[in-house]
Amino acid sequence: MPKQPTIISGNQFLRRWGGRRHTLQQGTLRQGTRRLSRVKSEQQRASAANLRPAVDGTRRVIDRLRTLPRTVQRAVAVRASTRAATAAPVTGPGASASTRAAVQAILRCGAGIAIAAGSRLYQAWRRNVALRVGGRIALVFVGMVGVPMGVAKLAQRGPMPDVTAWIDMRDAATTIRVYDPASGTTQALPLNEYIFEVLAAEFAPNAPIASLEATAVATRTYAVRAMAEPVAGSLAAAHDADLTDDSNLDLPLVTEAELQSEYPNQALGFTIKLKSAIEATDGTIITYQNKPIMAFMSAVSTGKTRSSEDALGQAIPYLVSIPCPDDVDSPAETWTDTLSIDDIEQAMSVKLSSLSDMQLTRGSDGFVQSVKLGDKTVTGAEFAARLNLQSDDFAWKLSSGSMAINGVGRGSDLGMSLHEAQAMAMAGQSWETIIRHFYPHTSLQNDQAFVRGKH
Repeated sequence: MPKQPTIISGNQFLRRWGGRRHTLQQGTLRQGTRRLSRVKSEQQRASAANLRPAVDGTRRVIDRLRTLPRTVQRAVAVRASTRAATAAPVTGPGASASTRAAVQAILRCGAGIAIAAGSRLYQAWRRNVALRVGGRIALVFVGMVGVPMGVAKLAQRGPMPDVTAWIDMRDAATTIRVYDPASGTTQALPLNEYIFEVLAAEFAPNAPIASLEATAVATRTYAVRAMAEPVAGSLAAAHDADLTDDSNLDLPLVTEAELQSEYPNQALGFTIKLKSAIEATDGTIITYQNKPIMAFMSAVSTGKTRSSEDALGQAIPYLVSIPCPDDVDSPAETWTDTLSIDDIEQAMSVKLSSLSDMQLTRGSDGFVQSVKLGDKTVTGAEFAARLNLQSDDFAWKLSSGSMAINGVGRGSDLGMSLHEAQAMAMAGQSWETIIRHFYPHTSLQNDQAFVRGKH
């Protein structure tokens, strides 16, 4: 007998179908979740597989970086022993085979690191936003630092100097004490730093190298004499110093930071140029009868330098009048200052009823020997120093309440004219020839005998 169909109500049908539909929905959701999990796992494995070469490359770079200090240490040890034994340079024709091999090993190691890192990071960079940002930062760094250094190197038309040569100099082992009247402090400087600051104050970046070398020798001589033969009662001696940084008393100074501020686009090349001139003449000074000379210098002369008889009242064989034809044509040879009666009274500590109370007396060479201010008389050099005049070869014109002072030359006009020295260097003269021209009857020798105890 056939089975009779079961008759159910509408509510029973809905309840049964709703439960089956819920079961079907749950099954579909579980299947979808499993499929999504499989897709995500496959994507993660693919991503990991793509990044694995970059990770492996980075690990290899790190391994090379870990070995780099040992390579550098070995190279430094070889270099130190080589220099101690032979005093040979690190690179170039004079370097030993072992030293060159050590330096080449460092370069090869650095090149390998750069190639490996660059290759792997470029592959990862194409897939990773963070690395793209890092890459852009690196490019900015190269543009701001690497390119200017490369340009400076090309401008020098020569190899970059050995970075350790500066601190290994004999000059660097000698200390000079410099008093700063403005701050009232005394500072100890390595001699090479002192020479650098003098050259930075006296020259522009376009100065020819031979003039820088000649001035480095003269500056070193000036400093060594001050250390070997201190002047009793001087401002420097009163403050336990060898020299001052007052250009009216000694040589002017400009720090490396001030140089960078003055020549922001040329500072690196100029710094290298100055230090190269100092390194090339390391320890060399000018002597007369085996003693450091009074190596006076001036920025530009009046057309010839002064003799010691006219300037100092005594005959010194190496301080004679030297013609300086190129100084005559220099626009810097002449200058003008305008001062009020108040300026003069304050600087000279006098009270004047009028500027007509002032009178000057000249020497045979045209320089002012003395200035009379009412009841007070001072030397021409003192008058120029107190009023910050460029030289003591000047004349004045009076007007109502002011004085126009017209002068010639810049500096003491004794010894070497730095402007004429540059002209000689541009004409192909060596620094030795420049020294012999301005300081006749002198010799060049090492300063070691005069700087003992100054380390």
